[in-house]
Amino acid sequence: MSTFSPIDPNAQNVIDSITKTDEARTLKKIGNFAGEGAEISAYDPESQRLFVISGGTLLEVLDLSDPSQPTLAQTLDVSEHGGGANSVAIKNGIVAVAVAADPATDPGQVVFFDAHGNFKAAVEVGALPDMLTFTPDGKQILVANEGEPSSYDQPDSVDPVGSVSIIDLSNGIEQATVSTAGFESFNDQKADLQAKGVRIFGPNATVAQDLEPEYITFSADGSTAYVTLQENNALGVIDIATATVTGIVPLGLKDFSKGLPTVTTYEWNNRPVLGTTATSNPADSEQTVPGQEIFLGGFSGLFFEGKTADGKLKFVTHTDRGPNGEPTDLLPDVPGDERPFALPDFQPQIIRFELDPVSGEIELTHQIGLTREDGTPLTGLPNLQTDVAGTAYTDETPVDLFGNRLENDPLGADLEGIVTAGDGSFWMVDEYRPAIYHSTMAAS
Repeated sequence: MSTFSPIDPNAQNVIDSITKTDEARTLKKIGNFAGEGAEISAYDPESQRLFVISGGTLLEVLDLSDPSQPTLAQTLDVSEHGGGANSVAIKNGIVAVAVAADPATDPGQVVFFDAHGNFKAAVEVGALPDMLTFTPDGKQILVANEGEPSSYDQPDSVDPVGSVSIIDLSNGIEQATVSTAGFESFNDQKADLQAKGVRIFGPNATVAQDLEPEYITFSADGSTAYVTLQENNALGVIDIATATVTGIVPLGLKDFSKGLPTVTTYEWNNRPVLGTTATSNPADSEQTVPGQEIFLGGFSGLFFEGKTADGKLKFVTHTDRGPNGEPTDLLPDVPGDERPFALPDFQPQIIRFELDPVSGEIELTHQIGLTREDGTPLTGLPNLQTDVAGTAYTDETPVDLFGNRLENDPLGADLEGIVTAGDGSFWMVDEYRPAIYHSTMAAS
């Protein structure tokens, strides 16, 4: 037997947390602006301006004080600083733009403006600066310098190193200083990195030349940066204070040489009977019908628990909300369709079974009935109807097979996913509510 702590979905605090309208949860277009293109954008909340780049040398600055009617406030041209703007970021009224050189294998620049588009300063960074971002405290900017090669093994080939530039703004934009976190210290570790799964493939390229930083994020305390190395299936780890790359972490791989996965279907025969449908109408004893045996089935979530000593596969699943029919409009006074339940008193169960992949035989090993803390069985009946039919917080009205309305069960469970915890207990998700059920007792 497994038990659960009661959480009443009819409680006021539960209802209050789910009463947002469908409109409030819908992304809706409220305005638009037809410009040169929009690859990267950054918004300044104080000036209500959006800075937009499209890959060329122009930045379009949009006035979003009226979001339904964006207007072009000004255009910024960074052509004197290089061949194209690759990224833009804003913090505390400072606009930073990553600008690639022309040619792109030369060092690029980060160009600074204020939120009103006034040029403030520019600093040199690595080759092909792409994504740039402020540290959480706004005192520094990190720039991913991709360092893409112009070509390989040609007389005019240029292959700059990848790096991360760290721009210190502590003394103001005009006094900004630049430090570089490079990968040159890993050049003599090429074979070791490749063996661990880092993809280093450029002909005659060093590690530093082959790595191409792309996207940067930070640790919670802002002391460490993590940069994706897009062509190399790896992450770089950077200590910001010392501008040092402290590690290169491979991201692993999938071996497709083993062929495609296959699917085998196993039939589970000789399943036990769960119950028999009612033969007479509880509201009208003269109305009778033949009963029908309902067998164990209707499983939903599935979790693999390992193998037995003799190679059988162990699984745990559950019975969803129990035997039920398709929604049908049986009650004229109830909006929408109703859900017929073949066994209204059905108790949801956790099911354990073992599969012999050689013989195909399936053996039922445990049937664990789910109960409340007081020992009374759970059911699979709906919880509540609080609003318009079909919304996420209004269940279908339950009825029996004769069309009689059934009572809600505040803890009724329409279980979907299931996992077994390390202590042997079970965690299950419920489709009726945004809810998780945790059993307090494992199977004996």
